Amino acid sequence: MLNPKQASEILKQFISREQIFVLMSGLSPLERMAYSDRLINLATIINEDMPINDNTMPTSNDNTIYLHYYINGADWYVIEKDANVDGKGQIQAYGLVDFGEGLQETFISIKQMFEFHVQLDLAFQPRSVSELQENLKEIAETA
Repeated sequence: MLNPKQASEILKQFISREQIFVLMSGLSPLERMAYSDRLINLATIINEDMPINDNTMPTSNDNTIYLHYYINGADWYVIEKDANVDGKGQIQAYGLVDFGEGLQETFISIKQMFEFHVQLDLAFQPRSVSELQENLKEIAETA
């Protein structure tokens, strides 16, 4: 398990400073401890489980979605992180986007999402693409 400092180094590449600030400044000490545990768990998933973008494209229904971002009815689902070969940090990822017209495969600019204040869904649990598609289908049927 990662320590809080290690988790912070990983997460700052995937969650905006603004979201971290709002999250931590608006919580009681007890809530902060609970979210701290969740953030360490999330950083562990990113660090140990999420594959680096290589040759797993195109996306199959068996691929795992590790992160979900959202804003104003738009959703981004991250399947692979950037290899960071240039040492500039996590600039992009690979996954799926849904701007209201169904899921589409694409590269995702993490940096650009931060600029537009897109939020990381801290409650999201990793799931397969097929599970996500089934969840979205159920939501559409009840709407």
